[in-house]
Amino acid sequence: MTIAAMVAELTHAGIRLHRHGDRLHVEAKPGTVTPAIRARMAASKADLLAFLDSPDTIRTRLLALAAAERLPASVVDTIPADELPLYADTDDDSLRWCLHLRACCQLCGGNDRQHNHREAT
Repeated sequence: MTIAAMVAELTHAGIRLHRHGDRLHVEAKPGTVTPAIRARMAASKADLLAFLDSPDTIRTRLLALAAAERLPASVVDTIPADELPLYADTDDDSLRWCLHLRACCQLCGGNDRQHNHREAT
């Protein structure tokens, strides 16, 4: 089984994988990760971490989050390929925030380096 097929199988089972430095972070409902699945993931850890770091995987993850947030794909499409690895270690909540910020910047014509976005108080 390829690593891509393994990740697809895990995702279908409700198991989400994220990279945190050199560690593989697993999110799943209790009982979902069986001893057999845990052993397969441990045996494939290096390949799983490399897969999670690939620009295509990162872009796909960002596109899925953008779609779930009802943001246009152009928010992700404007991220330069050399910046994609910067998002590999980022948790989904932070990625959602980044995507909303990028969408806001697209609307107002700026970018997050040019101006600050603050909540109205």
